[in-house]
Amino acid sequence: MEAKEKLSVKEWFEHIWYYYKWLIILGGLVVIFLVIAFFQLILKPDADVHIMYIGKGSISVKGVNDLTKTVESLIDDYNNDGKKVCDYIDLTALAEEESGEVFNADFNAAAIARFEVEIRSGDSVIFLMNEYYFKEAMEIGVLAKLSDVLDSTAMPEKTYNEYGVYLKDLDLYKAPGFNSLPANTILCIRRSPENDTIKYNRTMEVYTANKLCFQKLITYKADSPSS
Repeated sequence: MEAKEKLSVKEWFEHIWYYYKWLIILGGLVVIFLVIAFFQLILKPDADVHIMYIGKGSISVKGVNDLTKTVESLIDDYNNDGKKVCDYIDLTALAEEESGEVFNADFNAAAIARFEVEIRSGDSVIFLMNEYYFKEAMEIGVLAKLSDVLDSTAMPEKTYNEYGVYLKDLDLYKAPGFNSLPANTILCIRRSPENDTIKYNRTMEVYTANKLCFQKLITYKADSPSS
């Protein structure tokens, strides 16, 4: 038998590239994606407050920017890192009673799955929800009573029930960003880690910061129009 001819380094690379070109390209893209995600995770500032919206209506990129800027103008630098940051999640999902409308079923299912994860063990503490998902959160048992997080002077005159209040019944609905959400969106907050039967990765320090933000949102007063 003839001995196999030994390939040079150049020939070896050409051989590998010929047979495994697409696998190498795919692997390279995965590595690039992971490196970018890693550095984004490292460089991303820690949020002072965490808010999630879920409902039929979604707001524009400008609306989201306006909403986060409104929140950041109200809060303090709770984690003392020199920045005021609001982490905002926007999920567009139809409720079961709206399922007759035209929508992307896969997109809707993904949003609902994200909601299920976030409401049970995610970072979000303050919620903006339509009535359907608000009732879902109540059924799961993660919401705090308004009386547990607000004193009597901060309690809104009108509430949806003891756990939430319609955005339209607050001055907050006049604030930039919030005025882009549906009027019947319900503002609420989850229980503290000390009282929650569902354990999630939130410390009391983080929860207290979000509770202070929630109080500021509830008691927000819009500027009176100039005469």
